[in-house]
Amino acid sequence: MTKLWMLLRNVAVCFPMAVLAETQQPGLVQGSVIGSDTNAPIVRAAIEIRPLLSGGRIGKTIRGDTDQKGEFVLAGIPPGAYMLTAKRAGYQEVTYTTGTSTSRERKFTLKEGEAKSLRLRLTPLGVVGGTVSGPDGRPLGHATVMLSHYRMVEGVRVLVPEREV
Repeated sequence: MTKLWMLLRNVAVCFPMAVLAETQQPGLVQGSVIGSDTNAPIVRAAIEIRPLLSGGRIGKTIRGDTDQKGEFVLAGIPPGAYMLTAKRAGYQEVTYTTGTSTSRERKFTLKEGEAKSLRLRLTPLGVVGGTVSGPDGRPLGHATVMLSHYRMVEGVRVLVPEREV
């Protein structure tokens, strides 16, 4: 009789949880991807949504692509916290962020049955080319060229080296 009672108790506890998990309405994530330089749609950009699980773990990636209008729809997404990225050859990969300019989060939360609409801007990658010449105008051999960019560091604009080639 004790084993039967324990079995019935476990069924009574687990059954409502199983029903609740099955009745949660999935949401959908939709949006568009445009070029930061032209505002034109980016066709065939790869969209990846990664569930953020407890303990800093990342769940199974859900993938999609943008259509001819640069738009995407990923349906059947369970409620939870996610990280979304967009990438395309020739562009810098971008991760969707929320928050303010001083406090950015690389995640978003999808509620039960919610339709989240996002817009991402991809920045085209550039190529730097040329010839390093000496004072006489002739090409220099074994010259070092450094690519740099400006970044704000504690409120001060600082030139930061990007890469040495």
